[in-house]
Amino acid sequence: MTDAFRLNLADRLHRNAKVDRPAIFGADDPRPVNLPQDAETMFAGAVGPRYRPGGLVFLAINPGGGGDTYTRRTPEDERFYPLLQAFKSRENAADGMSEFEAINRAFAESLRRWNLWRILSPCLDAAGMDLDEIAYLNAVPYRTRGDAEPRMAAKRAAWQTLTGPTIDQLAPRFVVALGKK
Repeated sequence: MTDAFRLNLADRLHRNAKVDRPAIFGADDPRPVNLPQDAETMFAGAVGPRYRPGGLVFLAINPGGGGDTYTRRTPEDERFYPLLQAFKSRENAADGMSEFEAINRAFAESLRRWNLWRILSPCLDAAGMDLDEIAYLNAVPYRTRGDAEPRMAAKRAAWQTLTGPTIDQLAPRFVVALGKK
């Protein structure tokens, strides 16, 4: 059975998933040149099954994988992006709980093969926590061309529309910013 907190998180992330790319980037969109369906698919974040208010949130800039040489999905993306797309297509979060939880599991399983793991692993060790206890968000939840840093207007739009409200709902005690950007 799903508790109310988890269902509310799924609802927040489902509403986020419905926000389209132009609402964040406007007309000056640094869209990746390849895999347009993936570029249109938001990855707002993942929430471990044991995350609770007062927990730890890791906040990255945006999902990697928008490089111009990125012409086909990685095995992790083959699993991950269809789940994100299925979650978005659901009528509401309650109908998409199986996809929501599958996204969280796929993130935890794939993470260890991504470069991001080199950063997160020592942070988790230092905090004495594991992935089941944390939330992970992307400040701007879309890939950008060449994995470039999103422009300030996109960061503001994403924060006001997506990231800020999600962090409010997560009610973390700590937010750890990740990345050199």
